[in-house]
Amino acid sequence: MRLIGHQNPQANFFDQEIFSRMIPEDHPLVLIKKYVDFSFVNEEAARHSTPELGRPSFSSEALFRVLFLEVWANLSDLQVCRELRYNVLYRWFCGLGWEDEVPDDTTLVVFRRRLGEEGFRRLFEHVVRQAKEKGLLRGKWAIVDGTKVVAHAAVKNHLSLVREGRKRLLRVLARYDEQAARELELLAEPERDADYADHEQLLAAELLKGQELLNRLEDYQQQDLAELRELYRKAVELQGVASFSDPDARWGFKKKDEPFLGYKAHVSRPWT
Repeated sequence: MRLIGHQNPQANFFDQEIFSRMIPEDHPLVLIKKYVDFSFVNEEAARHSTPELGRPSFSSEALFRVLFLEVWANLSDLQVCRELRYNVLYRWFCGLGWEDEVPDDTTLVVFRRRLGEEGFRRLFEHVVRQAKEKGLLRGKWAIVDGTKVVAHAAVKNHLSLVREGRKRLLRVLARYDEQAARELELLAEPERDADYADHEQLLAAELLKGQELLNRLEDYQQQDLAELRELYRKAVELQGVASFSDPDARWGFKKKDEPFLGYKAHVSRPWT
């Protein structure tokens, strides 16, 4: 009996054929998927969800598997989403069929924020503990304090951030209401720079469009859309958000004259 062909009983015949022929059975991710139980993630993540905001587009387990891949392969949100478009092994590991949609970086952002730092660490440590018990991870784990981590995000000024956020909001809205997204397309279009005397006037006009879009989306209660809407509101009001792809990143200084967008973190790395 082949290992790959019996991992997902709900996969269609076409997916089973692709996965069974293209995925090496001795790959570490194959062994992790076979021996490590990720199902506990759904129950844990449910504690951080708000039922009235609607059902997420992807299961919590699938999204956490994507985040696990980020750590395992040292990828950013954008990079792992790009890999999922064509990487057969990654799609199979996350339980995504060949024709299934893949989460975008915004979905990963809101899911990570929903779990919170402590929630994510608790889930990740549970997975690591299982993997070590099965002999899939060896060695000790060390904690490195106060490491400077530069965000995997393009640095944008406030004007660019305000413009980008409107487009992201409409992309998420289109998942639930395509007609409304089309009707609001003009609110995502940037103002013409040449129509304004200076940067301050241009930014003020962009902020007005952003606020109008926020107002128009107030009645939508889907969780990912609601969380992105709140993130965008903070960006508009200059409440510390400097990137939508990595909203936890903040401006900091390693040296007086060397600013960076990122964060200082306690990083766990394996020693083999």
